[in-house]
Amino acid sequence: MDKLQQNLIRVARNNAPSDHVPYAFEQRILARLKATRAVDTVALWTQALWRAAVTSVAAMLCLCALSMLVPTATDSLAEDLETTVVAGLNQVDNGW
Repeated sequence: MDKLQQNLIRVARNNAPSDHVPYAFEQRILARLKATRAVDTVALWTQALWRAAVTSVAAMLCLCALSMLVPTATDSLAEDLETTVVAGLNQVDNGW
């Protein structure tokens, strides 16, 4: 690694900077590097969670609309609930 670094420095010293480089280019680059802020992880998490919340609400609204539009086998919620609960009990009885 040191040998590579020394070779790069030697090559850079042998090649003079071009006249096409804008005035104070290196100073502007260094100023930009110093001006960069550290990554704010809290802000990143907050942004991601808000996006996930919006997506979740949209998915919930789509599913609610779909459940209202699709006809069910029975019109009574009580019958559906009883069928679901009894089906679960039947599976338990078969297992014993």
